[in-house]
Amino acid sequence: MSRRPPPTPPKLQRALATVTFARPPMIVVCEGKTEEQLLNALKGRWRITKLKVQVKGSQGDPRNVVRVAGDRVRADARHGVEVWAVFDRDEHAHWSGAIDQARALGIDLAISNPCFELWAILLHRDHTAHIHRHEAQRRLKRLHKGYDHARSPYLDVDVVLGALELAEQRCALLSRTAVANGDPHGNPSSTFSTLVSRIRGLATD
Repeated sequence: MSRRPPPTPPKLQRALATVTFARPPMIVVCEGKTEEQLLNALKGRWRITKLKVQVKGSQGDPRNVVRVAGDRVRADARHGVEVWAVFDRDEHAHWSGAIDQARALGIDLAISNPCFELWAILLHRDHTAHIHRHEAQRRLKRLHKGYDHARSPYLDVDVVLGALELAEQRCALLSRTAVANGDPHGNPSSTFSTLVSRIRGLATD
């Protein structure tokens, strides 16, 4: 009786590995605590994790904000990380230099002149005239319940969410006027809405 040949072993197929490349995080470096608190509150409402957006506040004057942001750009250059600098005009001596340095490093800017309170005012009403930062702080206290620059410099996230589109439209108007006047970051102006809109877009990615 002839012996049957051994069964042919099944062909082995190498499974192709599936590699998922995560989007590099967005890094936001802020001058103050107010902006950091608001951005983190918005992230929470939009369910955006720290893997997508990291916010670092209380970094001081514009020059130091850009220095910290620049360190992140250089550290993550190979990964194409998106870095934003958030600071105010106030009366900082290095305002213009910080803007130029940020642009040279490819850092996006969310800056306000004279201060962040201008953007918060635009949540509530139009404002197109030159304004001093102290007056902006006083005016916001009247407009935004619970806000006080010295004792409670924080915004109600529910109020903010209800007026984001209005603030964005009003910021755009101020930007057009500032450009027409020869200074894209002149008083009054704010590009903070651009950053907020960018972060909100990550919620649906």
